[in-house]
Amino acid sequence: MNQVIDDTKKPTNEQQDRLLSNLVKIVNKSSLEMSIILFTPSGVMCGQMISAKRYFEETGALLDDGFKRSFPDFEADKDLSQVLSAAHDNPLFKDGYIHLLSYKLIDAKGNISNFDNCLWRGKLSEIAGFTLGNF
Repeated sequence: MNQVIDDTKKPTNEQQDRLLSNLVKIVNKSSLEMSIILFTPSGVMCGQMISAKRYFEETGALLDDGFKRSFPDFEADKDLSQVLSAAHDNPLFKDGYIHLLSYKLIDAKGNISNFDNCLWRGKLSEIAGFTLGNF
């Protein structure tokens, strides 16, 4: 028997920190950005929390640049940055996610990886804890 899995459901309150979720909503509705440290299964992350809108605009710009370099003769009706920047209004793309820019990751062995000017997107339900600030 085939089972259909619906992975579009939002995490329950036990799986998602309400305070962190509300901070993400505030950042998504404004131009506010803040330094944050996240405790995730991959390790401890520290970066600049940005809005979903900025995340999609920056991601689109990176994809546009790469696409234009790879296919310089291709003409598109819209840039990928325009298409992706509109995605931030769609709850399926932003609800339940947090977005970081220029982050650091400390893994279980204590190794620090710097990702300057890199974008990161993660599920709020996967974050065990957080603190405001940076290291």
